[in-house]
Amino acid sequence: MENKKNDKSMSIHDILPLDLIHRILLRVPIRHLARLRCVSKLCYSLISDPDFAELHFHHSPVATNAYFIIENLAMAYFVYLDDNDASQKVMSPPFKKKPSHFAVLGSCRGFILLYRDPHFLVVWNPLNGFSKRISYFHIFARHKYYVARLPYKFHLYGFGYDASQDDYLVVLAWQDKDDHYHLDYLSLRTNLWINLDAALSNLVDSYNWNPRGLFFNGTIHWVPSIFESYKDVILIFDMKERTFSSLSMPEQPVKSVCSYSILALLGGCLALYYRNYDSRKTEIWVMKEYKVHSSWTLYQIPCEVFHPLCSYSNGDIIGRGYTFLDKRGYFIYNVRGDLLKHFKNLCCPISGAYAMYTESLLSLPSAIKDKDKKNKKKENWTSTLRFHGIDVILMSIGNSDSLEESCHEVSTRMMPLDYSKLPPPLSNVPPICEIEDADLRQKLIELQSRIDMLEVYQNVISKIHSKSRGFNVVFVFMPIARTCC
Repeated sequence: MENKKNDKSMSIHDILPLDLIHRILLRVPIRHLARLRCVSKLCYSLISDPDFAELHFHHSPVATNAYFIIENLAMAYFVYLDDNDASQKVMSPPFKKKPSHFAVLGSCRGFILLYRDPHFLVVWNPLNGFSKRISYFHIFARHKYYVARLPYKFHLYGFGYDASQDDYLVVLAWQDKDDHYHLDYLSLRTNLWINLDAALSNLVDSYNWNPRGLFFNGTIHWVPSIFESYKDVILIFDMKERTFSSLSMPEQPVKSVCSYSILALLGGCLALYYRNYDSRKTEIWVMKEYKVHSSWTLYQIPCEVFHPLCSYSNGDIIGRGYTFLDKRGYFIYNVRGDLLKHFKNLCCPISGAYAMYTESLLSLPSAIKDKDKKNKKKENWTSTLRFHGIDVILMSIGNSDSLEESCHEVSTRMMPLDYSKLPPPLSNVPPICEIEDADLRQKLIELQSRIDMLEVYQNVISKIHSKSRGFNVVFVFMPIARTCC
């Protein structure tokens, strides 16, 4: 009886080594892995670890291909694309209040980038529920058009990942009211918008581009919006170098009437496709070796309107579209153009914003940093700074490093003492006159006199508050050990 009780009290950690559990979880498909977080505290801790999420994203044996689509600017769906079966589910985007308009702009490493009225971007990981809202009001206010909605009214936009900095970037090229072009990008690690006008290429403002960019191989790609014009150029923005370059498109052996090109990723390769009006087929060019022009390979799909979404390990291509025989839905074709399967009973609007999405449990770098901060210190911290040879205690809640740097920038001024506003337990600090150390007391009195004569200290305090992002900052003179910083 006692042995049975002991068996019931044993956890998986008592049976298997932690390293083995870690390896097993790395082989679990991502959708099942998300559910395993509820099994035990150990599983939750392992699966929620950012390092584990990164390892699983790169080493998972099976990547989940999902197609995220918005219908009628209101409903959002996930369509899971499998070579044996396909399924769908309705999703609720991470909005507290239903917006009048929202759109999907792209995806990267398990995150979906959304736009919502009037001037907000939302980065969302549907699997772990993480979301973050960012305003682009500074662009909205200067934009050429009064209603600067994404994806409309922007020359270029894209969403990608800079592996060298472990940072996600949102890139926007736009025109101001004076018709001048600008380039701005948002760093999701620092939560800052950065202007990159100096990096603008002549290609950006000379051509009419399909504004939606595709992230692949550390770069964002754009193609011309008119097939006949500038058809030799694919525009590239390098996420690491923050520079533009170009890539040659495939040569057309026979001139025919075609629609504009659209970029896609098929089998880990860059691809572009367009509708050939003469043959009533969709032509798909796949670049088998990146930046090797001779590796462009042509496939023809006998479907009048076909949007390739992904390809399987055997080369079969699945996409959405419709044929001249009024067949509509999701189709699987082989590379010879033979129809293998037709999924009919799934959400498949002819038009609408969409993005291919690979599920992950990744978090944004800034979110990981914030979480570590909260777990590490949930109460007030102290940090010593030296101003004018006098030690000071800085009391606040937040990032001590950034606050210290901010305070050093304005260290030529200090605020006067105000014991009445000090938080406990520092409210019982004795006044200067009661400090026993005579030398320190004299220095404090002299410094207090100098401070009282400064009429500009209020401006200095406002600088500190603005640089410290709104944290409550108080300076307290105390007889403490000196600490140089």
